[in-house]
Amino acid sequence: MEYEKIEELVNEGKIEEALRLAKEALKENPDDYDLNLLYADILEALGKSEEALEVYERLYELYGDVDLLLAKADLLSRLERNEDALEVIKRAEEDHPYDRDVKIMKALILANLGRYGEAKEILETLSEQYPEDPEIKLYLGTVLIDEGEELDRGVDILLQLREEEPENPYVWYNLGVGLYKMGDYLKAAECFEKADSLFEGEDPDAIYWLAQCMLKLGNKRLAQELAERLLKLGALEEYEDLSKILEK
Repeated sequence: MEYEKIEELVNEGKIEEALRLAKEALKENPDDYDLNLLYADILEALGKSEEALEVYERLYELYGDVDLLLAKADLLSRLERNEDALEVIKRAEEDHPYDRDVKIMKALILANLGRYGEAKEILETLSEQYPEDPEIKLYLGTVLIDEGEELDRGVDILLQLREEEPENPYVWYNLGVGLYKMGDYLKAAECFEKADSLFEGEDPDAIYWLAQCMLKLGNKRLAQELAERLLKLGALEEYEDLSKILEK
Protein backbone atom coordinates (compact mmCIF):
# COMPACT_ATOMS: atom_id res chain seq x y z
CA MET A 1 0.00 0.00 0.00
CA GLU A 2 2.80 2.40 0.95
CA TYR A 3 4.61 1.57 -2.27
CA GLU A 4 1.62 2.54 -4.41
CA LYS A 5 1.17 5.80 -2.50
CA ILE A 6 4.85 6.72 -2.96
CA GLU A 7 4.76 5.79 -6.63
CA GLU A 8 1.67 7.95 -7.11
CA LEU A 9 3.45 10.92 -5.54
CA VAL A 10 6.39 10.40 -7.90
CA ASN A 11 4.07 10.33 -10.90
CA GLU A 12 2.48 13.56 -9.68
CA GLY A 13 5.87 15.21 -9.42
CA LYS A 14 5.73 15.44 -5.62
CA ILE A 15 9.26 14.11 -5.25
CA GLU A 16 10.15 15.59 -1.86
CA GLU A 17 7.00 14.19 -0.29
CA ALA A 18 7.68 10.82 -1.95
CA LEU A 19 11.17 10.86 -0.46
CA ARG A 20 9.80 11.50 3.03
CA LEU A 21 7.31 8.63 2.78
CA ALA A 22 9.90 6.29 1.28
CA LYS A 23 12.27 6.91 4.19
CA GLU A 24 9.49 6.21 6.67
CA ALA A 25 8.49 3.01 4.87
CA LEU A 26 12.09 1.81 4.76
CA LYS A 27 12.42 2.16 8.51
CA GLU A 28 9.84 -0.63 8.81
CA ASN A 29 11.03 -2.66 5.80
CA PRO A 30 14.70 -1.75 5.21
CA ASP A 31 15.40 -4.69 2.91
CA ASP A 32 12.27 -4.49 0.74
CA TYR A 33 13.54 -4.93 -2.83
CA ASP A 34 10.93 -2.94 -4.76
CA LEU A 35 10.72 -0.18 -2.18
CA ASN A 36 14.49 0.30 -2.28
CA LEU A 37 14.46 0.50 -6.08
CA LEU A 38 11.77 3.16 -5.94
CA TYR A 39 13.79 4.98 -3.29
CA ALA A 40 16.83 4.91 -5.59
CA ASP A 41 14.75 6.40 -8.42
CA ILE A 42 13.57 9.17 -6.11
CA LEU A 43 17.12 9.92 -4.97
CA GLU A 44 18.28 10.14 -8.57
CA ALA A 45 15.40 12.45 -9.47
CA LEU A 46 16.53 14.76 -6.66
CA GLY A 47 20.12 14.73 -7.88
CA LYS A 48 21.29 12.50 -5.03
CA SER A 49 23.08 10.10 -7.36
CA GLU A 50 25.72 8.95 -4.87
CA GLU A 51 23.03 7.86 -2.43
CA ALA A 52 21.20 6.04 -5.22
CA LEU A 53 24.40 4.19 -6.13
CA GLU A 54 24.77 3.13 -2.49
CA VAL A 55 21.23 1.72 -2.54
CA TYR A 56 22.01 -0.43 -5.60
CA GLU A 57 25.23 -1.68 -3.99
CA ARG A 58 23.58 -2.58 -0.69
CA LEU A 59 20.73 -4.39 -2.46
CA TYR A 60 23.18 -6.36 -4.57
CA GLU A 61 24.97 -7.52 -1.44
CA LEU A 62 21.58 -8.68 -0.11
CA TYR A 63 20.06 -10.26 -3.22
CA GLY A 64 22.84 -10.83 -5.76
CA ASP A 65 20.49 -9.77 -8.57
CA VAL A 66 22.52 -8.80 -11.65
CA ASP A 67 19.91 -6.17 -12.55
CA LEU A 68 21.13 -4.13 -9.59
CA LEU A 69 24.68 -3.97 -10.95
CA LEU A 70 23.25 -3.11 -14.37
CA ALA A 71 21.25 -0.28 -12.80
CA LYS A 72 24.35 0.97 -11.01
CA ALA A 73 26.46 0.83 -14.18
CA ASP A 74 23.73 2.55 -16.17
CA LEU A 75 23.51 5.41 -13.68
CA LEU A 76 27.30 5.82 -13.64
CA SER A 77 27.31 5.89 -17.43
CA ARG A 78 24.59 8.55 -17.52
CA LEU A 79 26.74 10.55 -15.08
CA GLU A 80 29.54 10.19 -17.67
CA ARG A 81 31.56 8.11 -15.22
CA ASN A 82 32.13 5.38 -17.78
CA GLU A 83 35.38 4.07 -16.31
CA ASP A 84 33.58 3.48 -13.00
CA ALA A 85 30.66 1.93 -14.88
CA LEU A 86 33.05 -0.45 -16.63
CA GLU A 87 34.46 -1.61 -13.29
CA VAL A 88 30.93 -2.40 -12.09
CA ILE A 89 30.25 -4.39 -15.26
CA LYS A 90 33.47 -6.34 -14.79
CA ARG A 91 32.16 -7.36 -11.37
CA ALA A 92 28.87 -8.37 -12.97
CA GLU A 93 30.78 -10.45 -15.54
CA GLU A 94 32.61 -12.32 -12.81
CA ASP A 95 29.37 -13.23 -11.04
CA HIS A 96 27.22 -13.67 -14.18
CA PRO A 97 29.61 -14.56 -17.06
CA TYR A 98 26.92 -15.64 -19.54
CA ASP A 99 24.36 -12.91 -18.96
CA ARG A 100 23.26 -11.29 -22.23
CA ASP A 101 22.37 -7.93 -20.70
CA VAL A 102 25.74 -7.66 -18.96
CA LYS A 103 27.49 -8.17 -22.29
CA ILE A 104 25.29 -5.55 -23.97
CA MET A 105 25.93 -3.02 -21.21
CA LYS A 106 29.66 -3.67 -21.42
CA ALA A 107 29.61 -3.03 -25.18
CA LEU A 108 27.71 0.25 -24.75
CA ILE A 109 30.08 1.49 -22.05
CA LEU A 110 33.11 0.57 -24.17
CA ALA A 111 31.58 2.52 -27.06
CA ASN A 112 31.09 5.51 -24.75
CA LEU A 113 34.78 5.28 -23.95
CA GLY A 114 35.63 5.28 -27.67
CA ARG A 115 36.72 1.63 -27.56
CA TYR A 116 34.61 0.76 -30.59
CA GLY A 117 36.60 -2.28 -31.66
CA GLU A 118 35.93 -4.06 -28.38
CA ALA A 119 32.29 -2.96 -28.40
CA LYS A 120 31.79 -4.27 -31.94
CA GLU A 121 33.42 -7.60 -31.11
CA ILE A 122 30.99 -8.17 -28.23
CA LEU A 123 27.95 -7.15 -30.28
CA GLU A 124 29.01 -9.20 -33.31
CA THR A 125 29.29 -12.29 -31.09
CA LEU A 126 25.89 -11.58 -29.55
CA SER A 127 24.44 -11.06 -33.02
CA GLU A 128 25.56 -14.57 -33.97
CA GLN A 129 24.05 -16.00 -30.78
CA TYR A 130 20.79 -14.02 -31.06
CA PRO A 131 20.36 -13.28 -34.79
CA GLU A 132 16.75 -12.11 -34.45
CA ASP A 133 17.21 -9.96 -31.35
CA PRO A 134 16.11 -6.39 -32.26
CA GLU A 135 17.92 -4.80 -29.32
CA ILE A 136 21.26 -6.26 -30.38
CA LYS A 137 20.63 -5.16 -33.98
CA LEU A 138 19.91 -1.63 -32.76
CA TYR A 139 23.07 -1.41 -30.68
CA LEU A 140 25.29 -2.96 -33.34
CA GLY A 141 23.97 -0.59 -36.00
CA THR A 142 24.35 2.37 -33.66
CA VAL A 143 27.94 1.52 -32.70
CA LEU A 144 28.90 1.08 -36.36
CA ILE A 145 27.39 4.50 -37.14
CA ASP A 146 29.03 6.19 -34.16
CA GLU A 147 32.43 4.78 -35.05
CA GLY A 148 31.99 5.71 -38.73
CA GLU A 149 34.29 3.10 -40.28
CA GLU A 150 31.37 0.89 -41.39
CA LEU A 151 28.78 3.61 -41.77
CA ASP A 152 26.99 1.99 -44.72
CA ARG A 153 26.64 -1.31 -42.86
CA GLY A 154 25.31 0.40 -39.74
CA VAL A 155 22.71 2.26 -41.79
CA ASP A 156 21.71 -0.95 -43.59
CA ILE A 157 21.19 -2.75 -40.26
CA LEU A 158 18.92 0.03 -39.01
CA LEU A 159 17.04 0.28 -42.31
CA GLN A 160 16.15 -3.41 -41.97
CA LEU A 161 15.31 -2.97 -38.29
CA ARG A 162 13.01 -0.06 -39.14
CA GLU A 163 10.85 -2.49 -41.12
CA GLU A 164 10.63 -4.76 -38.08
CA GLU A 165 10.12 -2.04 -35.46
CA PRO A 166 8.54 0.98 -37.17
CA GLU A 167 7.43 2.51 -33.86
CA ASN A 168 10.83 2.38 -32.13
CA PRO A 169 12.06 5.98 -31.79
CA TYR A 170 15.66 4.92 -31.17
CA VAL A 171 15.80 3.14 -34.52
CA TRP A 172 14.60 6.28 -36.31
CA TYR A 173 16.92 8.55 -34.32
CA ASN A 174 20.09 6.55 -34.86
CA LEU A 175 19.22 5.93 -38.50
CA GLY A 176 18.91 9.72 -38.83
CA VAL A 177 22.40 10.14 -37.37
CA GLY A 178 23.78 7.68 -39.90
CA LEU A 179 22.08 9.35 -42.85
CA TYR A 180 23.22 12.78 -41.64
CA LYS A 181 26.81 11.54 -41.52
CA MET A 182 26.37 10.25 -45.08
CA GLY A 183 25.22 13.70 -46.18
CA ASP A 184 21.63 12.71 -46.95
CA TYR A 185 20.08 15.54 -44.96
CA LEU A 186 16.58 15.23 -46.39
CA LYS A 187 16.18 11.57 -45.42
CA ALA A 188 17.91 12.25 -42.13
CA ALA A 189 15.39 15.01 -41.41
CA GLU A 190 12.53 12.59 -42.10
CA CYS A 191 14.02 10.17 -39.58
CA PHE A 192 14.52 12.82 -36.90
CA GLU A 193 11.01 14.15 -37.49
CA LYS A 194 9.60 10.65 -36.97
CA ALA A 195 11.76 10.14 -33.89
CA ASP A 196 10.61 13.49 -32.51
CA SER A 197 7.00 12.42 -32.99
CA LEU A 198 7.54 9.04 -31.32
CA PHE A 199 9.36 10.72 -28.44
CA GLU A 200 6.31 13.01 -28.16
CA GLY A 201 8.47 16.10 -28.56
CA GLU A 202 10.35 15.44 -25.32
CA ASP A 203 13.76 14.34 -26.64
CA PRO A 204 16.14 17.30 -27.06
CA ASP A 205 18.64 15.38 -29.21
CA ALA A 206 16.02 14.53 -31.84
CA ILE A 207 14.96 18.19 -31.99
CA TYR A 208 18.57 19.36 -32.18
CA TRP A 209 19.50 17.09 -35.07
CA LEU A 210 16.31 17.93 -36.92
CA ALA A 211 17.30 21.61 -36.60
CA GLN A 212 20.77 20.81 -37.94
CA CYS A 213 19.19 19.12 -40.94
CA MET A 214 17.05 22.19 -41.56
CA LEU A 215 20.13 24.39 -41.52
CA LYS A 216 21.86 22.08 -44.00
CA LEU A 217 18.76 22.23 -46.20
CA GLY A 218 18.67 26.02 -46.02
CA ASN A 219 15.50 26.28 -43.90
CA LYS A 220 16.71 28.66 -41.20
CA ARG A 221 13.19 29.66 -40.15
CA LEU A 222 12.26 26.10 -39.18
CA ALA A 223 15.64 25.66 -37.48
CA GLN A 224 14.86 28.72 -35.35
CA GLU A 225 11.46 27.30 -34.44
CA LEU A 226 13.12 24.09 -33.33
CA ALA A 227 15.67 26.06 -31.30
CA GLU A 228 12.75 27.82 -29.59
CA ARG A 229 11.31 24.40 -28.69
CA LEU A 230 14.61 23.48 -27.07
CA LEU A 231 14.52 26.77 -25.18
CA LYS A 232 11.06 25.91 -23.81
CA LEU A 233 12.34 22.49 -22.76
CA GLY A 234 15.21 24.19 -20.92
CA ALA A 235 17.74 22.33 -23.05
CA LEU A 236 19.01 24.94 -25.52
CA GLU A 237 22.08 25.84 -23.46
CA GLU A 238 23.37 22.30 -24.09
CA TYR A 239 23.59 23.09 -27.81
CA GLU A 240 25.65 26.26 -28.09
CA ASP A 241 25.95 26.13 -31.88
CA LEU A 242 22.17 26.13 -32.25
CA SER A 243 21.52 28.75 -29.58
CA LYS A 244 23.39 31.30 -31.69
CA ILE A 245 20.71 31.33 -34.37
CA LEU A 246 18.26 32.82 -31.85
CA GLU A 247 20.72 35.56 -30.96
CA LYS A 248 20.85 36.93 -34.49
